[in-house]
Amino acid sequence: MNDGPDAANSLVSPFVSSLAIDGASISVVSEGGRQATIAASNADAVRLDEFQFDLMEGPRWQAIDEARSVLVAELDSPVAQAWPMFASTALSIGVHAVFSFPLRLGAVVVGAIDLYRRAPGALDYDAIETAESLARGTTTAAARLAMLSAGGAEDPSGPPAMRREVHQAVGMIIVQLDVSATDAFARLRAHAFATDRSVRDVAADVVRRNIDFGALSDDPL
Repeated sequence: MNDGPDAANSLVSPFVSSLAIDGASISVVSEGGRQATIAASNADAVRLDEFQFDLMEGPRWQAIDEARSVLVAELDSPVAQAWPMFASTALSIGVHAVFSFPLRLGAVVVGAIDLYRRAPGALDYDAIETAESLARGTTTAAARLAMLSAGGAEDPSGPPAMRREVHQAVGMIIVQLDVSATDAFARLRAHAFATDRSVRDVAADVVRRNIDFGALSDDPL
C-alpha cells in the first residue's frame, strides 16, 4: 500500500465524487487526545477541521463521543446550538450544512469523516448509506496513515522476543478476522493508536487473550 499523499487523497476523494457535497476531511483521534488529519479535499475542509480541533466542539466530537452519525442540514438552526462557536465560525466562511460519520474499528471509534455543503440541505437516505459504507471501508487505512504520521511503525530493531510476540499476535488476528497478514497488522497498529498504547503492549494482550479482535469487530475488513 502506498502510504504517501496519494493514499490519503484516495481515501477522501470517493466521498466528494459520490455525494452531493462541497468538501470532506478525515481525522483520527486517540483516547489521549492526539489528532491526525489524514486528508482534506480543499482549503475550506481544512479550515473546518481546524475550527473543530481549536474550539474542541462541533459535529465531529459528537460523532466520536456518541459513536453515531451527526447530520446537520442547516447550521443556522436550533439543531446546531450544541456547538455555537463552531456553527458561527463555519457560517462565517459560507458553510451551512455539515455531516460527520464516525470511523469505527470494531468497538472503538478512532475518528470521523466530516462532510460539508455551502447550501443548506439534508443528505437523503441513499447518500447517508453511501457515506456510512465509505466510512467503514476507510477506517483501517485512515488509522494506518495516522500511525505512520505519528511515528507508530513497529521498530524492527526491537528485541527478538518482542518481535515474535507481535508476529504471534498478527497470526491470531488473522484467524480471528479471516484477513491477510497486512490487514491484521494494520488493525493491530490502529487499535494501539486509538487506545494510546504501544503496538507491543496491544500484541501482548492479544497473545494473552485479553483482547480478541473477533469480539471487538462488528465489521471485519
